[in-house]
Amino acid sequence: MKKRNNTSGTIMLAAAVLTAVLLFSSCSLNIGVNGFHSYADGQNYTVGDRIITDEIDSVEIVWLAGGLTVQFAPGNSIEITEKNSPADDRYKVHSYVDGKTLKIQYVESAAPGLPSSTLRKSLTVVLPDSIVYETFSVNTSSSDLECLGVNAKSLEILSASGTMTVEGKAENAEFLSASGKISFTGECSGKLIGEAASGDIHITSSAASIELSALSGDINLVQLGNTSSVSLETQSGRITVNTAKVTSVKAGTGSGSMELRAAEAEEITASTLSGSMHIGVTAMPERIKTSSSSGSITLSMPSDAGFSAEIGKTSGSVTTDFPVRTEGKKLVCGNGAADIRISTGSGNIRLKTEW
Repeated sequence: MKKRNNTSGTIMLAAAVLTAVLLFSSCSLNIGVNGFHSYADGQNYTVGDRIITDEIDSVEIVWLAGGLTVQFAPGNSIEITEKNSPADDRYKVHSYVDGKTLKIQYVESAAPGLPSSTLRKSLTVVLPDSIVYETFSVNTSSSDLECLGVNAKSLEILSASGTMTVEGKAENAEFLSASGKISFTGECSGKLIGEAASGDIHITSSAASIELSALSGDINLVQLGNTSSVSLETQSGRITVNTAKVTSVKAGTGSGSMELRAAEAEEITASTLSGSMHIGVTAMPERIKTSSSSGSITLSMPSDAGFSAEIGKTSGSVTTDFPVRTEGKKLVCGNGAADIRISTGSGNIRLKTEW
């Protein structure tokens, strides 16, 4: 899905996320009008707890409700253990090794009369920690997920309703949630995507690029390592960002405040419709562009910063800790190297030498 760098785009994007998650979840889980849950090759699945010694390189888990814990430990075997397992085999966990792919399903394919009101099972899967999995995917309907120690080339976590807590490594990672919190801590060498229709997003990770968006919820990002681009959008929620080294940061919120700290960035673009904004930089970027329809803007910079600031406002004051001079419509400090543009409809603007 393409991102749009404006607030109206955020609304459309998040609505699309909600629709896509629900449609994808319904398709993947294939829950019919009678509550049946069906999937392909159902006759090949094994019922209940088991230990697997087959060689695998990919994992696919579909879990409808209850709790799901995925752990990684030394060894070559796989352990599948279910708690509160029902007596009826049709409603026990089902698993199947298809080539080198481990597939785990919540119940038997097309199990009749799924007793969702009483069937609240929990599953623990223990996998070898020595494997870099080609693909690792988890698809939940109404279940909390804890996945600690995963290492995969492609990591995909999809949740219709439930909290996901994931730690590990991936080349590319995607987290989608219709309703629930997204939390990821780890390393990502490629693209990291997190999208939530309703729920907070908490990410602490490195990645080549990071894209996070939410319709209703806060976004909290701690960017590690070296990242080319960071894009953050929320319609209703707070954005809190700490970046290490990034080329471009773009952040926008419709209704909510923003706090952005950048150790080293080349370009920062930030906007709010309604909410205060505080941006702090350790080293001066080449460009900083901020805007707010209704809210104060505070920019904290090194005391020896050189910048040319073009400031536009309808109402509110402008204060500065820097020894600036006026050149045309700009406030210039030092060598004037950094290009700063600040605009607000209603709110105060402050340029500070400390956070």
